[in-house]
Amino acid sequence: MIVIGRGGHARALGLDTSEAINSDEWPAFFADWRLNTDDDFLNSACEVVVAIGDNTARKRVVEMVETDGAKVVGKHNAALSGYPPAGLQQQPGSMVLLSSQVGAHVILNTGCIVEHDCRVGDFVHIGPGAVLCGTVTVGEGSFVGANVTVLPGRVIGKWATVGAGAVVTKDVPDGETWVGNPARPMRSGADPRALANHLSSSGHTQSSLARELGVSKSMFSRWATGAYNPSLKYATAIERLINLPADWWVDRGGDHVAR
Repeated sequence: MIVIGRGGHARALGLDTSEAINSDEWPAFFADWRLNTDDDFLNSACEVVVAIGDNTARKRVVEMVETDGAKVVGKHNAALSGYPPAGLQQQPGSMVLLSSQVGAHVILNTGCIVEHDCRVGDFVHIGPGAVLCGTVTVGEGSFVGANVTVLPGRVIGKWATVGAGAVVTKDVPDGETWVGNPARPMRSGADPRALANHLSSSGHTQSSLARELGVSKSMFSRWATGAYNPSLKYATAIERLINLPADWWVDRGGDHVAR
């Protein structure tokens, strides 16, 4: 058996070199494998553990290993012994409950809970202490951070990220990063140049607009630079006063615009 990966994730799986050299369960040989298709030590007789925490990197390595004909294996507990997906890596204390399905090459980190009737796609990483509260779907390649709670029935799209400690109350679209409680899209903020153009064409300055809105210039400056989003009341007023497109602030800040 060959292990690819020497970092913290590999050690957390129990793949420490000092223990594995004389272990019957885990390999005595640790490969320093450069991601080069010219490497030819892999073949159909090899079993490989891809102990890499990053989802994108893990997928890349798995595809290369399988191209060379080797079998990717994982580490899982007895609760999943009836249907262990290829390459599943299950840390101590993690649980998958009734009627849930877990895809290939998934990481279930320490103490996470996948409640009943969940669907977890390939190459997903569920962080330590995270809880999927039943009938949750997590799309391929997504990362659910430590101590995240996903409420029942929510869908996390493909290759999305949910930051540590978030509480997911709404569906998360593909490829987006959501944070907070309740979880919302990570705000990209206003585009200062776009706002300046709208200010110029409307005849306003930041100072004059701040006065008309009844807020300080420093507060408006924070809105204009994307450091902070205005409440819905002020966002709507700004859109009206300088002819911004409807929902201009919401489009740039998601639900970070207070309602």
